[in-house]
Amino acid sequence: MHLFHKINILTILVLFMVLSCVKEADQINHCAKECDPPSETIRLSIVDSKDNSKSLIQESSASRIVLYSPLKKKEIPYVVEANSNYLVFQIYGTEEIEIKSGETVLDSIRLETKFINDGCCGSLSLVKIAVNNADISIPENRVIVLKR
Repeated sequence: MHLFHKINILTILVLFMVLSCVKEADQINHCAKECDPPSETIRLSIVDSKDNSKSLIQESSASRIVLYSPLKKKEIPYVVEANSNYLVFQIYGTEEIEIKSGETVLDSIRLETKFINDGCCGSLSLVKIAVNNADISIPENRVIVLKR
């Protein structure tokens, strides 16, 4: 009877370990199904260098502006925010962006991010911004202002 008791305890322990692993695997798969790729929303304002309050971006003129990623070798889609005339776009990691009008590069921006592992899904955090190779502080409102 002593041997039967040991076998029952061993069976229960093995069953507990197997069920724990299955539960953990289900949680990992469950998280992966619900998570979108982490991204950071960036707002870009282009203003007159003489009058910082005058936006040079209007919905009608924004179509001539291209945001281009030399790293990905493609354009970055954006929308013009109606009330503010900001160019709003998403980045999915560290990114270099050329702001172009036609084939002319007007400005360049380097956005460095780091991945934050917080719970089931992670997120991105903006850690460094450089405009035309000059570091700038990260604006609290996440609006990068370029003066032209």
